[in-house]
Amino acid sequence: MTPREAALHFRKASAALRPAVIAEEQVTTQAAKVAAVLLSSGPHSTAHLRAAGHPYARRAPNAAYDAAIINVQTGSFRSAWQTAAPTGGSAKITCGLVNRDKAARYMTGTATMIERPIQIAVQARVRLPRLQRIHLAVYRTFQP
Repeated sequence: MTPREAALHFRKASAALRPAVIAEEQVTTQAAKVAAVLLSSGPHSTAHLRAAGHPYARRAPNAAYDAAIINVQTGSFRSAWQTAAPTGGSAKITCGLVNRDKAARYMTGTATMIERPIQIAVQARVRLPRLQRIHLAVYRTFQP
């Protein structure tokens, strides 16, 4: 490859990189939403949690109940997940997932309830596949 061909190749690759990464981040937001809905589909009813001694209470948390799994009560929390499309410039691309339910504000914990780290669980589920997809997108973009 001559220097002129190399320069042309890298200009084309540079122009194609941002759309390729944005496309992969769109896949990530959808995967995050799937993971969040799954983690928001816990099987325990309010009555079951009461009978179990309120396992998410600060006074006596029960490690047998995963705090990252949110149990379905009315289904409003599970159905309130919304994705934020990837946006940004050449240096930074951001995207996200947010829960618009009123109960979402309590996930960081309250005076009587432990933290419910669903966001950490979602991130853990999508992190490695996301990195693999972005790595592959960059690799494909710069392939001659």
